[in-house]
Amino acid sequence: MLLSMKNCTKCRKRPRRKGQQWCKVCSASWSKIWKHNNPIKALQYRMRQSAKFRAAKKNLPFNLSPIDIIIPKKCPILGIEIRCGKKVPCDNSPSLDRKEPSLGYVKGNVRVVSNRANTIKSNATLEELLRIVEDAKKLRVDRKRL
Repeated sequence: MLLSMKNCTKCRKRPRRKGQQWCKVCSASWSKIWKHNNPIKALQYRMRQSAKFRAAKKNLPFNLSPIDIIIPKKCPILGIEIRCGKKVPCDNSPSLDRKEPSLGYVKGNVRVVSNRANTIKSNATLEELLRIVEDAKKLRVDRKRL
């Protein structure tokens, strides 16, 4: 007995993917066009999916939807413009920050900051950050003396 495979409803040439209306090629083509026409929404979806993966990996609560991820024009911490790199994240790339890390990726506990700010926050304690500020103040005073 032969199983009849239905063809893609878009190109009508290739067999559709299981449970889908379109074939893999048509789906990929549409996805690429949609991402180009909706860069902010595409970024919100990608950030949500990455957060969902990290939450599962770290066994943290998760209940975000893409509309919960609001991407500001400027980083609320450093004041630098937030913009996306092409393939690799840069200092200005948007990054999801958990205000209270133990609460997980839940509504009200996340905000978008620059990758630079999130990297600094993730690697330093409050005491270390205060020491860096104090050292920067000393260096500024020493420079004025020169």
